[in-house]
This record gives sequence, structure tokens and C-alpha cells, in this order.
Amino acid sequence: MYPYIHLGNGYHNIRRKAVDRSIDRAIQNIQIESFSEEDDKNIRNTLSHDFRRLLAPRFGGDQFVGDDPREVEGVSLIRDPKLDSHKTSLSEDRSAIIASDIEDFLKRSDIINNLNDFSFNKIVYTENGSKHEVPYEFMGDGFKSIIGCLWHLFDNRTTENVLLLEEPDVHMHPGYVEKLIRQLIKLAKEENIQLFITTHNLDMIEGFLSDPLEESHGEYLRSNFQIIQMTGKIHRELGYEQGKEEVQELNSDLRGI
Repeated sequence: MYPYIHLGNGYHNIRRKAVDRSIDRAIQNIQIESFSEEDDKNIRNTLSHDFRRLLAPRFGGDQFVGDDPREVEGVSLIRDPKLDSHKTSLSEDRSAIIASDIEDFLKRSDIINNLNDFSFNKIVYTENGSKHEVPYEFMGDGFKSIIGCLWHLFDNRTTENVLLLEEPDVHMHPGYVEKLIRQLIKLAKEENIQLFITTHNLDMIEGFLSDPLEESHGEYLRSNFQIIQMTGKIHRELGYEQGKEEVQELNSDLRGI
């Protein structure tokens, strides 16, 4: 057992108080002889933005107390899926094959329209009959996150049967989220892997509960999908049908799962 703290909605109040006090202290230390009311307002807005970014909602609300739990055989945690080019080495065993599998997936899913070639150096695509190239590093964080998830999913050297994904959808375009969900379900079904996914993204939640996904994977989801909502003092557990009803009919916000 490992001690764990869940502040839920209480974290927002703690965060607000910490930011307000930090702003007051910072302004006291600003060495300006005098500034107008408008200057004071602008300074406070700037400081508020910077301090709130440092204390982002996804930090602090849920944390282990002390050291993180030790690694458990068969369980893998993906905390930051974003895959930068310097994190990959195609000289490693099977790495070139995994990169080729990712390219095949990108072409099938049309994540990049008219993709010709994918690599961690440059991406080549066709537009208006001409080929163009974009350095991989110029791609957005959302794209790099889905590449990182795909890298792990296609790496059959791993032997996990439980995969923990911490907010894999951060910075991800809604179109990427839908395609990632389909790949995750495919992996879970074919490899008999249990997935635990944390998210604050409504696109991720609604994606699992969408009508198109029900048509292709409804039977599997009804038997295996569960939402655990952690926003209140007491968590809520919702099955597939109940979650779908609340999202589509009651327009409930099921974030915090």
C-alpha cells in the first residue's frame, strides 16, 4: 500500500490562494517608485497567468506521498507520451520496424493527409501535386504524443499486460484523440491488455462513448469499459451504458476520471 492524496475540487481553492498570495508578495518586491492603477492591473494579470501556469490543475491534485510506488512486473506507466526525435534511436533492435509500423498507421488513419514518408528527421507529404517536407521537430506536441503512444503500443518487445496512461491526450487535436482511442481498443482486444487512462479531456471521454465507436466496438465496451470519476469526495463508478446516457442525454461533465 502507498499513501496517496486526492484533493479533488479542493485543489482549485488551494491553487487560487497560493497564486493570490504569491502575486501580493511579488508586487511588494517590484522596485518601481510609482505606477498607475492600470499598471498594477496589468502586472497582476501577467503574474496571475505565470503563477497559474506553474500550478497547472493537473499538478498537485492527485499525488503519491513520498516516493512513487516501485515498479511492478507486467505493469507499465506512460507518464509523458510526447516523443521527441532525440529520444529515439533507430539503431536499437526493431526500432526501424516500429517506425515503419507507425508510418503504415499514419497512412491508414489519414492523420497526415497524403503522407508519403514518415521519419524522426522529416515528414514528406503531397499537396497540390507537389511533395513537401516538414522537420519532425516542427510538429506539434499533440502529434508527438500520439507518435509516442504508438511507439509503445507497436513495441512488441514489451511484456506488460497492464498499461497505465497518464493523460495521453494532453495537447492532442480531437481528430488525433479519436484515432488513438481506436488503436487503444484494438490493442486491448488483440493483446489482452488492461488499460487505465486518466484524463481531464471531454474529447477522450466522449470518444469512447461515441456512436461510431459503439457500432464497431460496442459489445466489447459494454463488457469491459468503466468510468471512475474522482472529482468529489466519493468516487463514482459508471458502466458503459450509464456513462453514455449521462454524456449524451444529460450532457454531464464526466471529467476527472
